[in-house]
Amino acid sequence: MASIRKQGNKHVVYYYHPFVRKADGKLEQQHEAFCDEDSALLRKREIEDQIASGYFKTPANMTVEDYFRLKFVPLYAEVKWKFKTYDTNMGYWENDILPFFGKLRLSKVTPADIDRFLILMRKKKVRNRKNTPEEELPYLSETTIRYVYTLVHCFFDKAVQWDDLDKSPVKCDKPGTSNVQRDYWQPEQFEEALDSVEDDLLHLAIHLAFRCTLRIGELCALCWDDIQYEDKTVSIGKTLQRVTTKALDRISPKEVFHVFPPSRKDSKSRLILTTPKSDFGVRTNTMSDQLCEELHKRQLRVTMDRVRYGSQYHNHDLIFCQDDGRPMEPGRLSRRFAKWQRENGVPDVGSVDFHSIRISSTSLKLAVSGGDVKSAQKDLGDKTTHMVLSTYARSLDKHHAAMNEKFDEFFYGEGAKPEENEALNNELLMQMMTEHLKKPEFLETVLKAIGASHPHSSEDAKNAG
Repeated sequence: MASIRKQGNKHVVYYYHPFVRKADGKLEQQHEAFCDEDSALLRKREIEDQIASGYFKTPANMTVEDYFRLKFVPLYAEVKWKFKTYDTNMGYWENDILPFFGKLRLSKVTPADIDRFLILMRKKKVRNRKNTPEEELPYLSETTIRYVYTLVHCFFDKAVQWDDLDKSPVKCDKPGTSNVQRDYWQPEQFEEALDSVEDDLLHLAIHLAFRCTLRIGELCALCWDDIQYEDKTVSIGKTLQRVTTKALDRISPKEVFHVFPPSRKDSKSRLILTTPKSDFGVRTNTMSDQLCEELHKRQLRVTMDRVRYGSQYHNHDLIFCQDDGRPMEPGRLSRRFAKWQRENGVPDVGSVDFHSIRISSTSLKLAVSGGDVKSAQKDLGDKTTHMVLSTYARSLDKHHAAMNEKFDEFFYGEGAKPEENEALNNELLMQMMTEHLKKPEFLETVLKAIGASHPHSSEDAKNAG
């Protein structure tokens, strides 16, 4: 509750605000001074009503950092963000947003502050994780800056929604995105790659990701009971992620299917099986006969490993696992793929990753289905068809060439040859000239033009006339 004490000629209201705490986590006492007792009593009753109702407005002197940690994180971040999103977003807040806004009072942040922050972000380089010389580090991409902008925008929008701010200081337009597109394989290049991969596990991963349009986390999360050989289908309903122990402690465990034991006792992260990023990620995709045969071979290999390791085998029923049964982390599989490309990469194509495989898969499915976007969306497991067209739909070289050939046949006529076109053009030109020469004004214009460049020829033409 609140209390009033007279100090000199002031009446001071003392109270504890539920969102203002000391460094040790204990509530920090707040105070507000008034010139007369009636105003102090009015403020005291207002505070007590807010405490009783559970609705407590943020104090005017609260900083952005305090508001973020004491209100935004527990009321929004820990409720709405999934595990991997939580780790990613908290990283941006700790490293980029709070160093700029943290000490500013929430109510005093201006649109100019937002603009200054974005200018600073465009001058910032990526964090150095591989001991790369400073001059070789790239600047943050527009896509990254756009993502950070959405985090800031969401933060201030929530403060307005919770009646802690009258209006948001974010007035500027959202930054654009980078136009850099991922490299991806054409179908013939994909076939060439599969023929040259000798690593059985990597071959299956590439093949399965391509045929079923899987994310790498979905791929690594597949268990044997997800495969239905009779129907030739695979059920996709979970993803394998490495998340921090802090995220595990903060986010609701209801979306976690399994937490794998850590490889080291001092590990600050865990591998988990969790739900897909959205409900649309839960789906059933079909498989080919060739893929089913390759899965049978993999299942036999896993059975042999289980016998070989005996009691030392970690049986998690995973399709993609290490020899002793421990999960195959997405990052580990990606590095395996990258190493193969460095040693045996497809010519004329840059480095591709498992996300690029989704692009190749979706582009081919759209091409062979005649542009059936809804079917491609179902296999992708994405929420909107816009994502399919804007992110994954790419032109296949053969189909692009065939399209232009069909265009030419339709518009110019099938079988038209260059010499025939030239004869047709000459005939049309002669007809036009004949019609125009019947008009005196056209003949006079032609003679003047000739005279301007060849005076003698012009005079001869008049005499001949």
